[in-house]
This record gives sequence, C-alpha cells and structure tokens, in this order.
Amino acid sequence: GRPMEQLVIETAASGVAQDFTLPYPIIVTGMAVVAKAGGADVNIDLYRGATTDSIAARTATGGTIDIKTFTAGINPAFCIIAAETIIRVLKSGAGTAGDLVIIDYIRG
Repeated sequence: GRPMEQLVIETAASGVAQDFTLPYPIIVTGMAVVAKAGGADVNIDLYRGATTDSIAARTATGGTIDIKTFTAGINPAFCIIAAETIIRVLKSGAGTAGDLVIIDYIRG
C-alpha cells in the first residue's frame, strides 16, 4: 500500500477556475469541502484538465461555518491524474473566499 496524502486549496470568492499541477502522478480517492464563516452556499467541482473530466461529484459548501461536506463519489474514469496535468477547482458561482477544498489522494 501507499500512504494517503492530502491537498488543501483555499478557494477564491468567485467562480474563477483555480488550476494547479503536481510533479508526480496521483489517484484521487476523496474530496471534501469546509465552509468559511458566513459563506454562501455554492457548489464546488473538481476536474482533471478541462471542465469535461469531472473527478468528483459536485460538492456543496453547505454555507455553514466549519461544516465538512464530503463528495458523493469519485469518478473512476478520471481519478487517475498524470504528472503535470492540470487539476481544476471551480465554484458554481459567486461564493465566499476562504472555503477549503480537501483532496485525498495516493501517489500513482
């Protein structure tokens, strides 16, 4: 087995895509969202590359401080991500800056 690792991304307020890459391949095994105080209730999507390869089921922030909401599922067709491939976090609309997206993964 391999050890589980996590990425934590602090979101922007708007629906602007936040892209990042990793220098090694990963397999995404889970995703959760923690809402910031006074946060607007918006949805967050996690994509591999362009916004057509949905890694995780759309996850609501919940709009309540410190509530951790887990994704309903991970898409096995897109959860394996090659090194240097864009991973995109995208809010469905205007929300609150500072919501946290937590991505669970193992190195591929």
